[in-house]
Amino acid sequence: GLGASLLEDYSSNLPPLPTSCVARLRQHTDEVWFATVTQNGRFMASASKDRSIIVWEIRADADFRVVQLLAGHTEPCSFLAWSPDDRYLLSASSDCSVQLWAPSSPQPILVLTKHTESVTTVAWTDSQHFVSAGFDRCIL
Repeated sequence: GLGASLLEDYSSNLPPLPTSCVARLRQHTDEVWFATVTQNGRFMASASKDRSIIVWEIRADADFRVVQLLAGHTEPCSFLAWSPDDRYLLSASSDCSVQLWAPSSPQPILVLTKHTESVTTVAWTDSQHFVSAGFDRCIL
């Protein structure tokens, strides 16, 4: 392994984790369950218990501007994933669906309803393919 032991103090040269709030994203009406940033760092998407997804433009000095409100799920959204080229966003939801979005449009491009229980995660395998998994223990 790495030669580290749980019985010894560990030190790291990595930058410290943030310790203060830089912005409040008040546009959601309930708990924010997930947030993810594009590869290029220009946009962030947040998923909420309120069933919405908000796409934010990240501007200087932690200034976040709403770019798009995505409202296609009928139950809370639990997970999001940007495509490797930042063109698409996947969402997983307790409504048993995975939705594919082009964030410039408020409507999903594709709605997949193959899961029989809540979908808890999605991941891109490349810029055109992805997998999803959930409480039904199926990987699709």
